Amino acid sequence: AEYMGFKYTQTRHKENPSEYQVQINNEKYNFEVLGINDFSYDRGRFSIVVKRPNAEIDDDGLLYVKGDNVSMMDLLLLSENEKDQYKAVIRSMTSQGLKPVIYAKRYLSVEEVENYVTNYQRYKTSLI
Repeated sequence: AEYMGFKYTQTRHKENPSEYQVQINNEKYNFEVLGINDFSYDRGRFSIVVKRPNAEIDDDGLLYVKGDNVSMMDLLLLSENEKDQYKAVIRSMTSQGLKPVIYAKRYLSVEEVENYVTNYQRYKTSLI
């Protein structure tokens, strides 16, 4: 992640345990973690939903997903041409002995964030 310009800089556990600061291309951003969907081999991916408190731009929530190329393929909104290019890049990487890891980001509306938080809290309390 640091190679791509992302660096975790600090957390505010005493003030707000779910708020973290990340440096992206030398600019610092605060993120509030709304929920984490841990990696599972069934899903083949990990995801996190965050909110940027006091953000200058209007992004109600952000969904970040990291996963293997197979599990991510169907989640990406790609044209047929883009899918062919995606598959060609994956083939090239795997032929070199590399294991591709795909990262994606999606902006969420207020309604999507509220639905996610409600369902996430319901899921978490069902585990107790």
